[in-house]
Amino acid sequence: QEFADQHHWNQAVLLELPNGGEPALIEQVMKHLLAHHDALRLRFHNTVQHYVPLEETLPIAWIDLTGMSEAERSKTIESESTKAQTMLNLSDGPLLRAVGFCFETGKVSRLLIVIHHLLIDAVSWRILLEDFVTAYDQLRRSETVPLPAKTTSYQQWSKRLTEWAQSEAIKADLPYWLEQSRKAAPHLSLDFADGANTVASAQTISLSLNVEETTTLLQEVPSVYQTQITDALLTALARAVTRSTGG
Repeated sequence: QEFADQHHWNQAVLLELPNGGEPALIEQVMKHLLAHHDALRLRFHNTVQHYVPLEETLPIAWIDLTGMSEAERSKTIESESTKAQTMLNLSDGPLLRAVGFCFETGKVSRLLIVIHHLLIDAVSWRILLEDFVTAYDQLRRSETVPLPAKTTSYQQWSKRLTEWAQSEAIKADLPYWLEQSRKAAPHLSLDFADGANTVASAQTISLSLNVEETTTLLQEVPSVYQTQITDALLTALARAVTRSTGG
């Protein structure tokens, strides 16, 4: 998609470290995570993606906020967070940046982690943060870092996918899918064809179901149709799109 600033499209978390993290240990943890998760070292050149070897220089910065008032700290954290989110680069990297905010000398009270959305999603965050805590605790006790097995590496997965795409089974299905792609598909109508394609211009509409409707949706529909709630929601979406487009 043609985003206004493709480099900026990221997800970020600001972690609170109530006991104060040690910068040296956090640096070691980040190095372990970058080495363990290949996808964190991805780079993108147009439509081609690849990942680079682990680099010596870590994409992490330390900001000293000792002696500042709470208002000054909040303002600095906000400005430095914005700055970190503008320093991602799809082709040259890094696509992960971390910023540690020290409320007292040598102690990290807040840790910001910014990762481009091509590398991270809601499920990935849970894995990454669990690995972060595990690695930090092990290093703090001067133990080795036994992160969970990587299973299939990103490189192995991409090679297997390429091989599968060239298989006879896939080639046999090719005529069917080419035929689907040639069919004219109606487009969703646009209220503002030339509108800004930004998160800032988006609007959220929230609706609520009453108790009877919720019970029907969660309990009665799945038992009658032998489905899960996701099937019902996808069916509702498909019907709504059909009514809107006439397709």
